[in-house]
Amino acid sequence: MRRARPTLPWVLGTGLLLALVPNTVRGVEEGGVISGSVRFVGTPPPAKQMPVDKDKDVCGTGSRELVDVNVAEDGSLRNIVVCVQGNGEEPRFEPPEGGFKLDQKNCRFVPEIFIVPAGEKLRITNRDPIIHNIHTYEIITGVRRDLFNFAQPERGHRRTETIKPRRSNTVELACDIHSFMHGWIFVSDGSACVVSPNGRFKISHVPEGTQTVRVWHPTLGEQETEVTLTGAREVTVDFEFSAAD
Repeated sequence: MRRARPTLPWVLGTGLLLALVPNTVRGVEEGGVISGSVRFVGTPPPAKQMPVDKDKDVCGTGSRELVDVNVAEDGSLRNIVVCVQGNGEEPRFEPPEGGFKLDQKNCRFVPEIFIVPAGEKLRITNRDPIIHNIHTYEIITGVRRDLFNFAQPERGHRRTETIKPRRSNTVELACDIHSFMHGWIFVSDGSACVVSPNGRFKISHVPEGTQTVRVWHPTLGEQETEVTLTGAREVTVDFEFSAAD
């Protein structure tokens, strides 16, 4: 198995359906199944404790944990993106109903991690009765490059931005007013990709032949492995990340 590497744009494709998440893709009606899990080995880095020091009537009090590496009790690595690169089958990512949306609600990004194909429009809405300033960064081998940065002064303020990073598929979300707000966008090429919230996945309707299964984590990077399917059989593949990745 090839180990994690710096995140770069992927050329992805094959039919899949992952029941664990709401995103769907258009794929072939027949085919095999790829299932598996993603685990973290070792001790994950500690969560960052960020004091809630502004707008406490909306944002809450005390401190908020920012968990970059979210590991379940059984070692499963949460909030990862799974994609499959196939043998010529090219189904496209099925956009959610109403398009791609990002809300700021109770001083949180909703959702906190999600997929947007490159070149798609993202509608960003402030749902709070306070000002937010959304700031996005393209992460290129550890360096942050500004994508867009603007204020949303009141509840109901909306703005639409086109997601067009130059070199990376990793975009970090922040609020310049509330340092405890944080999130991630995975930028795909428009082919099939899904978020797994619990580290387990089952991908159906995969065509015969050799497929490359790729896993992305916003701070640990990427891993990939090849599998071969014959007919309607099921193949299991598991991934492991560690702090060294």
